[in-house]
Amino acid sequence: MKKRLCFLVVSGCGAFALLPPWLASEEVNAPRLIGGDSLLSVKQTAAVGAQTAVNAQPTQNRTSSTTLIKSKAEPTLSEVSFPAATFESQTDRFEDPAEKFYSDTETLIVADDKERADRNQKPQVNSAVQQSIQHEINQWSFTENSPINYSIDVTGLFEDPDGDLLTTQIAVNHPKFSVSNLGGRTSVQGTPKVGEAPTQLIARAKDDYHGSEENAWVSTSFSLPSMSSGLEEDGLHPLIGETWYRLETNHQFAGKTYNYEKVYCEAFKFINDEVFFASSSNLTTCPNEHDLRKVGGYHVDGNTLVVSSNQSIFDTDMRWKILETYPSHPTFTTAHVTQVKMGSEYETYTVASKAQIEQRINTVTGLEALQLTPLNYMYLANDGHYYLGWYGMHISNYQLGNPAWPDEMDGDLNVQSYNTTVVCEDLLSKFDHYSVGGQGVYGDIIGQTIGENFEPIECGEQPLGHLQYSYFDVDFLGFDEFKHGEVFSIILRPKKEWRHKVEEIKLNVRYLDPNA
Repeated sequence: MKKRLCFLVVSGCGAFALLPPWLASEEVNAPRLIGGDSLLSVKQTAAVGAQTAVNAQPTQNRTSSTTLIKSKAEPTLSEVSFPAATFESQTDRFEDPAEKFYSDTETLIVADDKERADRNQKPQVNSAVQQSIQHEINQWSFTENSPINYSIDVTGLFEDPDGDLLTTQIAVNHPKFSVSNLGGRTSVQGTPKVGEAPTQLIARAKDDYHGSEENAWVSTSFSLPSMSSGLEEDGLHPLIGETWYRLETNHQFAGKTYNYEKVYCEAFKFINDEVFFASSSNLTTCPNEHDLRKVGGYHVDGNTLVVSSNQSIFDTDMRWKILETYPSHPTFTTAHVTQVKMGSEYETYTVASKAQIEQRINTVTGLEALQLTPLNYMYLANDGHYYLGWYGMHISNYQLGNPAWPDEMDGDLNVQSYNTTVVCEDLLSKFDHYSVGGQGVYGDIIGQTIGENFEPIECGEQPLGHLQYSYFDVDFLGFDEFKHGEVFSIILRPKKEWRHKVEEIKLNVRYLDPNA
């Protein structure tokens, strides 16, 4: 009897020791984030019995996130409690015979207190949740060329009668729209284009008991709003409907404060009464279309676009007015000389395409004497008319031009017109601030540009055929040591009384050391 009792005790202890570890411990594996296309997959598993196991293989070039969703009521006291959940990443792109979908996939655990059987049923669509989601989507609006970022909660859309493990996918039938999952909500992002707008949001689910073929999935779809042109006000103002880029200056840039002003790019889009804005975080590129964020609205007042911000991006309302349009030219597309009024202050900008504005912040100098890149500019002559011309900046060592000259750095900002003379008297009557600044080997290099009376240090003139052009000189200190590849910001600012019609000249030049 004692032997049998001992045998039972030992057997019981042995059986207890062999119990699966998940019955007594909790382990959570955080998902791995993988950069890539618009497909998002999530595998969420929870062991309900010793027989349940789910394997997933992560695939490169995908993005993953996790969400735990229950589609059944919490178990009663008589039911088995949930063991710990283990999260693993999984990816899955699915393809319809007629369309490709770019999707967000989730596999979710639901409470299961039934025995598995051959009569296992497929997931079912909760019609109430489906109608609620469609109602929310109906509130969205798609406007041509206007970026969208909407989100919905799809929790409870699919229910499994047997409480099985579910894999769900959310997809949009357009390759340039992305689907992601953050904080339990599914987000749809993209920019509608003519003839390229998505028409459906697709959701589907399957369990692990009906295979992986297409007929294993249970699907439902949601109609997306039709796209409007966004040009209902077309003809009222030429700035509506496109993305426009301009250059701005500030002592503060990319989270740092400098002793001189940096030149950088900004982007604006006015469409469907909404204003989108983005600012560049580096000195040589403009923001991308997907960087634009809604910051306010606008309305048209005669020939003026009145812009208001609801996110404190700007100090006050801005009034945009086109003063002149650049003439047709094979090297650039449409560009405007635009006056912007903020309160009682004015500034005049060239607004143009991304490529045109990026030309102004991507010039190089230093490899040879007087090396510069000419940049298009509308010069306001004394007769009150704008004439197409150009400006450009060179920074180089005197000895590149003549080895007998001093071993010193020199720079000139050239301004000329193709069809009128540009003389110093006219320039000095309109401009009163000249700034050249960048980083050197030992710290800031700030050009000596201002004379005793705060005028530009020197303005010179040179003949140009039957015309003349002018240049502003800049000197540097003897101990300034230039750094190869450093970007210098150059600014020629008009006097306050001219800022409502004379554009501030701005550009960035990258210095290249000929000995590097």
